[in-house]
Amino acid sequence: MNLRKLLIIGLSLIIILISSITLLIEIIYPPHRIKSFVLDEISRQTNRKVTIDEVGFTIWGGLGVEVNRVVISDRPSFSDNGPFILLDRFILRVQIWPLLNRELVIDELVFDQPEISILFGPDGTANFSDLMLSDTTSVSTPSSVEPSNPPLSIELSSIRIENGVIRYFDAQSDLHLELRDIDNQLALSLDPSSLLTVDGNLLVNEFMLQGPAGDVNWRFQLSYRSEIDPTTQTMTIESIGIQLVEFNLQLAGKIMAYDTERPIMDLTFVSKDLSIEKSLASLPPELLTNIAEYNGEGSLTIDGNVQGPFGPGSMPDLYAQINLADGRLETPELPVPFTNLSAHIEIKNNRAELHSFSAQAGLSDFSLSGGYENLFGKDPARPSINFEMHAVNLNLDELLPPVEDDAPVPFEALPDLTIRGQGTFDKVIYQGLELTDTKFSVSIEDQKIFISNLSADAYGGQLTGSISQDLTDLIHPQIGIDIKINEVKADAILSPLLPVKDILTGSISTNVSGFSELDSIGNPIINALSLLGALSIDRGQISNWPPLQELASWINIPEVKSIDFDQLTGGIQIKDGRIQSDHLQLIGPSTEWIASGSSGIDGSMDYQVQLTLSDMISNKLGNAFPGNSLAMFKDQIGRMGVHFRLGGTITDPSFSWNTSAVKKQVKERVGGLAKTLIAENKNNILGQSSLSTTDTDSLKQQATAVIDSLKSEMSGVKDEAKSRIKSLFKRN
Repeated sequence: MNLRKLLIIGLSLIIILISSITLLIEIIYPPHRIKSFVLDEISRQTNRKVTIDEVGFTIWGGLGVEVNRVVISDRPSFSDNGPFILLDRFILRVQIWPLLNRELVIDELVFDQPEISILFGPDGTANFSDLMLSDTTSVSTPSSVEPSNPPLSIELSSIRIENGVIRYFDAQSDLHLELRDIDNQLALSLDPSSLLTVDGNLLVNEFMLQGPAGDVNWRFQLSYRSEIDPTTQTMTIESIGIQLVEFNLQLAGKIMAYDTERPIMDLTFVSKDLSIEKSLASLPPELLTNIAEYNGEGSLTIDGNVQGPFGPGSMPDLYAQINLADGRLETPELPVPFTNLSAHIEIKNNRAELHSFSAQAGLSDFSLSGGYENLFGKDPARPSINFEMHAVNLNLDELLPPVEDDAPVPFEALPDLTIRGQGTFDKVIYQGLELTDTKFSVSIEDQKIFISNLSADAYGGQLTGSISQDLTDLIHPQIGIDIKINEVKADAILSPLLPVKDILTGSISTNVSGFSELDSIGNPIINALSLLGALSIDRGQISNWPPLQELASWINIPEVKSIDFDQLTGGIQIKDGRIQSDHLQLIGPSTEWIASGSSGIDGSMDYQVQLTLSDMISNKLGNAFPGNSLAMFKDQIGRMGVHFRLGGTITDPSFSWNTSAVKKQVKERVGGLAKTLIAENKNNILGQSSLSTTDTDSLKQQATAVIDSLKSEMSGVKDEAKSRIKSLFKRN
């Protein structure tokens, strides 16, 4: 018999032997008995109803078991949501011959299309909580007798999960998480010394999250390789790689005493360069609608370590570094893109330190540093932030353009933090004002914001003071102001409030204090603004103002087209949406003005004005007034005084004759002249040593004639003056 025939006979005998053994096993353990055993055992362990479609057994290619369509029901209170576990197919294949050497070699362990549902009801009860109850009926007692058999060696060549699904739903938070298309490839080996080695890769192709904040759909991947030594209770992690969308993290190190209440951790972690551009692009619009249109560039790296015990009452030491470089951020929410973003952050346990943060935005550039205490809230003390901010140029008009949407936006409570900081800005532009060398301190605590030690150079002078904001009442938040202005150019500081640009110049000094409620976008409500202060403008000029030009044209005196003044003083009060003043006084070489009244933020005016002209200008008016009528408007030193009302707006003024004030002025002047005339005649009379009856009658007749003449002249003066003033000041 040749060798070929021997091989054929040998193979035939092996096939017959394997077939016989398979047949014998199927006779001794038919599928229905195996199925019944599996059902009874799973039902006993889970206390759930279990169904299995089919069970198969084979020794071809190794000892194998295949179970089809396994369904484990859910708790009755969750039964409307489908089964607890659904497994389409389970395959276990073990090599036969290594068993003779006490070696368990599993060639294949497959979970095909498993589906697991993890649910929490409205009361917080989980659908698996009954499975977590401890079994008090059986207590295992460690045996003091060493096993006589040598340890078993286990090698699991392939554990596969194919097309798995995990569903999670929390009724309390309305959070729905679903992991779909799960593929896991795992290799496992256990040597005789009980050293377990695990090497595998997990891929979740669809990571879907649904909740109140929106929906997200990500891709998750986990690769791992580690060794577990139960004799020393040490887990050695050679590498764990985590990738979620564009975020990736590499983890390595050891976990010692892992089977105790306080395992000891010695781990390091590092991320590769994280692309901000790709990360933002991967965020679904449904997750964060307010940043759905963000565009970004730059790279982010994270590295650090975790060391120490972890458990009840103890946390390991944490150290991490976060670095941002070459960043750029652009979104419709920002009027200009932020460029050259860079940052270096250190985290040490419960404190975060921002060593440097810098950015450019349009014409602005700024840097920030500071710290965050009680980062994870482990201490009973309130978390606190301290910072220092510096800017070479900060254009707030560019960064914070006017809000066009008038829809009310309610204020929100400030976070429960304590914030302290300082700022220094070389140049700041806000609402058209340009400030230099600006410094301030800020504190935020108990829903109140305080900006103190504020100082800034502005237009040849300086601003100092403080500002506070109270958000205790979110419906009616308030702002407090205490500002002092010293020798600042008047047109520059007042132009944002009043249309006085190119009209008023001078050096303004004032101190203003008060408060106001804020509107929905944080601006003071004008009608609720209440401020009180004193105003002084030195060495100034009023020019290019239509009222002065009209006045100069009528009296034919060009000098009145502009008013040079030495000082403008008075008390001011902002109330009911208007700037009010009882006595504004302007003193110049040619004129003196006294005004009482108010002006609106919109430029409207309502003033009573007393204008006093110098004696030189008053004398030039002689041709415009006949006879002695001009004398009715002159004071004792020869200066002409005029009373009128000023209304309209700063750019379109209107005038009206202040009848009551002029009547009072003429009456007082006529009375004065009459007294003077009577006094002069009285002196003449008293100068005569004796008077006869004839002389007395003559004197009475003379006095009567003088008084009648004076009355006649005064009547003419009054009519003429009224006519002249009417033509000078237009009635409304």
